[in-house]
Amino acid sequence: MKKQTIVWTTLPKSSDGPLASGSDLHLSVYLAPRLWNSDQNVSSMDLSAFADFLDWPAAVGGATFKVEFENGPTLDAVPENVNLRSDLWTALFKPDTTVRPFVFEDLTRVEILSFPAATIHDTIRIVYQRAATDENYGAGRDLPGRVTLAADPDLNAIARPARPLEPYEPPPDLDRGPVVVGRPKVTRPGKWCCWGCLLLPFILIRRLLKLLWSVVTLPMAAFSRPRHLHPNNPGGGGGVNPQYAAFQQMHTYLQPHRVDSVPLPTQDEVEQEYDFHSMVAALGDYPNLMRYLGLVVDLKVTLGANLPPASGTVKVTPTINLGMATTHYSPRTHYELGDERFVTRPRPVNPEINEGLLRLDDANRFRVVQIDTAGEGTKLANTATNLVAVEALGTASPNTPEEDGLPAMRTSGISIVKPELGLQLAQVFINSYALNLALAAQDGSPAPPPESGDPPPAPKEELYAEDVVRGYRVDVFDDQSSKWHSLCQRVGVYHFL
Repeated sequence: MKKQTIVWTTLPKSSDGPLASGSDLHLSVYLAPRLWNSDQNVSSMDLSAFADFLDWPAAVGGATFKVEFENGPTLDAVPENVNLRSDLWTALFKPDTTVRPFVFEDLTRVEILSFPAATIHDTIRIVYQRAATDENYGAGRDLPGRVTLAADPDLNAIARPARPLEPYEPPPDLDRGPVVVGRPKVTRPGKWCCWGCLLLPFILIRRLLKLLWSVVTLPMAAFSRPRHLHPNNPGGGGGVNPQYAAFQQMHTYLQPHRVDSVPLPTQDEVEQEYDFHSMVAALGDYPNLMRYLGLVVDLKVTLGANLPPASGTVKVTPTINLGMATTHYSPRTHYELGDERFVTRPRPVNPEINEGLLRLDDANRFRVVQIDTAGEGTKLANTATNLVAVEALGTASPNTPEEDGLPAMRTSGISIVKPELGLQLAQVFINSYALNLALAAQDGSPAPPPESGDPPPAPKEELYAEDVVRGYRVDVFDDQSSKWHSLCQRVGVYHFL
């Protein structure tokens, strides 16, 4: 049986004036349609089976809305974006547009690849600052000594394991005469036999010298670095230090997802990939277009004598005439209300947003870096591995310079680093599952146990600012005009072919 669910998410925007009767509040409501089927064996349908979405702007254009404040009034809302465009909707969505029945995507078991960029950035900063200011390193006037760099504790910590190369032994070439190798040769009967016998003492002496060299040189190199032979080598200090673990995570993160060559998809394959739901999701990058299509509705409410509380939850309830029985689900959004202020409230525990801005002043939540962390980390780890291995194994060649330098750094612009992002993203997936459980309790959609195998979380129907933010924009302040300017604002033209 065909089913139709619409999620109406309330997004507070602004207030026109003081918190008083007659003031206007502005908010938006974001629509997320779910077209599905109670028969889980149905894998594909046509949009013609859901007549309400053949011309959604016409349907939502006749809707009325109420805004309900927790422990406060319920107010009528007036739509502000009246420029709905049925012609644009019908240019995108056709009666034969494929509809794959909506199924909630449980990501609680998905593998999350990340690396602690803040730890790597701090290691890079410490090493370069030490080389530029410490007199033992040349204090920036001279290149540091190779031995000094090899003994640097941070470079030791991130160096990868190294072992001496096997001595080169050229393959025997019986047609070119005798070749001195590290093991007795089998010679052709009657040819070179006397030469092989005469060379045997030299072969034995060579082997003895190699054995003696390995006994004397390697222990001396090891004893010269008792704590830093390698951080996760039980014989070199035991355990894995956080710096080495961070650089190994970065190395894993930078590996390609696959190494085989995969052809680009054909036009038919691309068309098969996108169905109604994925098309609607892709429109999320075009806020103006979403308003033309009726997927975002801007609302205005006028306050009366009974004012809403300064904080609480708010939700929008629609009244809309649709042809198919529809479940309308409106989660509650936490808000903060004051004079000329109506915004979505950040979560009470570990908030990362303040007044609509990222809390970049809190280094425990965000770090601002100005170097290419992954690129510089890779180069520094390679340098550390070479320096430490050469000194530990005593393999420096006679013409190796006594001084060395650190890799030249480069920038890739300003980056915002969020510590423990992998763990926080895993929690986002758990929260999404909890939100879906609350919805499934109303529309009867399937809600299997979490893919992670963990007990399901408690259903959740309340949203904070961190739950509804889709992305961030970057603004810069011009001290000449005393104005803020967006680096993400764009002007363009939509072409519908």
